[in-house]
Amino acid sequence: MGLLDKLIVAKVAAHDAGADVAVDVSGASDAQVLGTLVSTFGADDSCTEIQVRRGGVLLGTVNREATITFVGDGLKGVGASDAMLLPGVGNYSTTHWVCPRRDCGYSLVTIVFDDAPNCARHPDQTLVLQS
Repeated sequence: MGLLDKLIVAKVAAHDAGADVAVDVSGASDAQVLGTLVSTFGADDSCTEIQVRRGGVLLGTVNREATITFVGDGLKGVGASDAMLLPGVGNYSTTHWVCPRRDCGYSLVTIVFDDAPNCARHPDQTLVLQS
């Protein structure tokens, strides 16, 4: 059982699960996925759920509560994480894409990608970088 199996609260097969934000986890380690989910929720207090995709395929949704519960929200003391070793590569970045169509609101956070992704609500529309 992987990290996503613990966090995905709704497995869906629909083209659009209803969430305005999606994260594509293609090629990402568990540490990168968790970091991206936490930073995406942290950047937008109104974001309550995120679609999780792998290679464009919708795996399900992760909600804010499940992620916060998994990570925990307590404060740690100085040096509490000194012995912590995380798997994967620590040097990575995320890219935030948005649909340029007026009043759409769809966005996608990618960790690893080859080509610009398309909007899940407008499959013919290529997403643009958020400025």
